[in-house]
Parts: sequence; structure tokens; C-alpha cells
Amino acid sequence: IAESRTEAPYIPIDSTIRKTRQIYYHNLANIDLNHEFGKYNSNFRIGYRYWFRDEEDPNREDNQSHTPSAGLTYWFSPQWGFDVSGSYNRGEFEFSNDLDLFLGSLRLLKRFGKHFIGNIQYRHVVVNYQGEENDDQTYNPSIGFYYDVEKDISVRLEVGYFRNDFKLREDTDAFNGSLLLIKKYEHGKINLSALGGYDYSFFGSEKLGFTLFYEAGLSGTYQFAKHINGRIYGSYIISEYTDQSDLEDKTPIVGGDLTWQALLNAKCLITVDTGTMHLAMALGTPVLALFGPSNPELTGPYSKKVPHRVLVSGVDCQPCIKTPAQKQCSFNRCMSELEPEQVFEACRKILNSQ
Repeated sequence: IAESRTEAPYIPIDSTIRKTRQIYYHNLANIDLNHEFGKYNSNFRIGYRYWFRDEEDPNREDNQSHTPSAGLTYWFSPQWGFDVSGSYNRGEFEFSNDLDLFLGSLRLLKRFGKHFIGNIQYRHVVVNYQGEENDDQTYNPSIGFYYDVEKDISVRLEVGYFRNDFKLREDTDAFNGSLLLIKKYEHGKINLSALGGYDYSFFGSEKLGFTLFYEAGLSGTYQFAKHINGRIYGSYIISEYTDQSDLEDKTPIVGGDLTWQALLNAKCLITVDTGTMHLAMALGTPVLALFGPSNPELTGPYSKKVPHRVLVSGVDCQPCIKTPAQKQCSFNRCMSELEPEQVFEACRKILNSQ
């Protein structure tokens, strides 16, 4: 495998291929506020996104990002409007230099009819790497439209041209665009997509920088019952990392899932420190949360109305998240010492309190 991925077959090791599983923990939290106003359904939105990736291997780099954002879509007549949006992403890394990513876009909107909206857009990205005097900038004008061909068929098309300018590498310019076809049925829909353009790959297992990508995808959803939905999807992605010499990924993705909205009818959810815990609390479902390395005082369930309990084993090293002790722990003692009898008794108390 290594020889097939290198231009020089005599090189015995290709560092771009991982041959072992690398354990990591990551979490994503979003909060968004949307407000519609005006007689033409204008919209104002603000949001905040927090992400972290914590590698179990002490030799691999942890990272986190903070991303506030805001946007406004304003229709000043039934036919004409504009959209302006911007975001700031602060990326912090354990070993390498931190970075600041600024993204802004401005779109002029024209409604040609009830089912056809056209737009002209300009998008600008600036990346400031700490320790570098020159910014990494991408300029991207584009034009596109959204068209309801029929009541159950929609088309979205966007075509543009971008230029990336950074003093530490050759400039890159190319066309970018996206095409999305949507076919709706009584109990589901099918999406067919084709995309090509640029992105920045900073917050995965490696800090890879400016990326060119090409993607084709197909997905379908179907509602089997009132609370049960199914989905299948597949895509093929080619990624070229211009900041990395001769590094390219070809990624086929195939999958499916079945969604049951069980939380709406559940008597009690037993979970760990995840987004599902907070979702259940928001829906009014009682929660029993099992906590290990994380701190329930910081990320635990919060509600004065919904019954909930937090269960911890109480070992002396708990909590230890994002500390050297967590990286050195190989058997998660704080979770393994939670006994099934403890969980059962705590759940019984929640059920009896309802």
C-alpha cells in the first residue's frame, strides 16, 4: 500500500497512510438565534460554535476552535434583496501556531418569480497564521440561482471563480461551483449533488491547510412511520492539499441510518456527557447522566423543571479532562468503577419522582 501511494517505490514508509487506529475525543456545540421580520420575510441570525479534538496519543496535536458568526438577509421589495454574513474562527493548537480565519460574503438577490431566485455573490476569506507576516487570502465571486422546476423538483446551481494568494506558496486559481437536484415524494426525497472548490483543513487529525476538493454525492430519505425516518447516502471526494507536497485523498463514503424519535416518549434517558443529554433535557425527557473524565459542574444537565441525576464513581483523579492525567489513563477507571446496581438505583429514583 505504501508503495502505491508514493512516487518513489523504494521508499519503505509512506507517512500519509495510517496503519493503526488512533483514539481521540471530539465535541461540537452550537447555539444559534434566528429572527424573521418585515413583510417580505427578512431574516437576522447570530451564532456561536465551539469545537475541540482531544487526542489520546500525547504525540498527536489537540486543537480547539471558537467561531462567532452573524448574518442578515433583507428584502427591501418583493423582487430585490441582499444577504450579508461573516464569521471569525479562532483556532488554537497544542504544538503548532494558532490562527485566525475571517470569512465574509455579500449577495445581491433577485426574485424573478415565485419559484425562481437568482443571486450574485462575492466571498472573501482571510487566514492569519501567527508568526507569519503575510495573510492567506481567497477571492471568490460567483453567480447562481434556485429554481422550483415543479412542485416536487428543485434545482440549485452556483458557479464561480476563485483566486488564492499566499506568499509562501504558488497562487491558486480555478473555477468552483455546486449543483443540487432535489426530488420530493410524499414520504421522502432524493438529493443528487456535485461540488468543486476550495476549503481549509485545519481541525482534523492533521493541520493540512488550503484544500482543493471535488465531490459527487447521492442521498435519499424516507419516512416509514410518524416517528421513524430512514436515510441512505453515498459520496466520493477527491481532496488535494496544496500546502502539502504531493498529498491527495480519495474518500468514498457510503452509509445509512434509521432515526427513531424515542426521546419524545421515553421515561428516562441513561447517557454519558454528550449532546444527546442536553437534547433530552430540552425536550423534557428525564436524564440519568454518567460522568467520567469531564466535569458535571461545567457540562452537566441543567434544569429546574426536568428530573435528572448525575452519577460519578468518585475516584480521586476525577475530573481529569484536558489534563496530562487523562492522556496517561489507559483504562478509564472513573467509568469502569460505576456499578450496574448504582445505575439501576439512580434510574429507579428518577422514575419514582415523576
